[in-house]
Amino acid sequence: MTSKSSILVRRSSFILLLLMTISPAVAQQVSPDACLYLPPWFASRVVFYDGFDLGDRNPEINRAGAQILGDAPIVSHGFAGKGCRSTNPAVNEHPLNIRTAALSAARPLTVMRNWRLDAPMTATTSFQLIALLGKGHISCFVHGAGEWCALTRPTMFVQIDSFPRIANVNQAVRDNSYFQPGQWHNITLTIANASDVRFYLDGQPLVSVSAQGRHFDADDIQSFQPCGDTGRDAEIATTSDDLIIVDRVLSPAEIAQYWQSAMALKQMNYPPITH
Repeated sequence: MTSKSSILVRRSSFILLLLMTISPAVAQQVSPDACLYLPPWFASRVVFYDGFDLGDRNPEINRAGAQILGDAPIVSHGFAGKGCRSTNPAVNEHPLNIRTAALSAARPLTVMRNWRLDAPMTATTSFQLIALLGKGHISCFVHGAGEWCALTRPTMFVQIDSFPRIANVNQAVRDNSYFQPGQWHNITLTIANASDVRFYLDGQPLVSVSAQGRHFDADDIQSFQPCGDTGRDAEIATTSDDLIIVDRVLSPAEIAQYWQSAMALKQMNYPPITH
């Protein structure tokens, strides 16, 4: 069965890639040492970091030469400093997409996003936590009650879907998956051995899945879409912050320590950047 959510995650991105001009991101503006929310134990391996505090299409770190697509609005209240909210197609907004060769699933990779819901959930609420897009997609999302999979309440899924010669994965990983608006969370995805995909929620392991049939090729993944549209297929408004791409696989301990440290800095109201 083809997932309505998998269609959602591909549709907005591929239309955007075809129809919109790709806008190159501004070169690196900030040293990793100045980004307080990047831990020193992996800051030197960060190839992309956008905390949205330098303005639109101006990530703090962009050693990946990433191109930023879409026109997702910057908001004043992010995880620390500014953030970026999900887009509304009703007013011709297009989702944020980060396109870079550094997203190759054939090499060790870690991708992170801090996120919150901006409205209360209902039984039919659906929203995307993270997606890597290309010839298919690797994603994590919550799907609300409805005909798809005969769901009766919001359930969290992970997918590996639509890659040529790779078996589709559509796995429920968390039942009764309600989140409170305004509370910040972290979703992390790692890829190792060109096949092993691990998801982490709030620093803790969520699920591990693998590509079956063949390994990922260098061009299977082309972009990182933090979140989908608001108002389409029951999507709910979300805010993103601290989008991170690391060119190695972070360990479970490193991911847990990252989230603990980030939450501690936030509680102490540390600024995102020192000058």
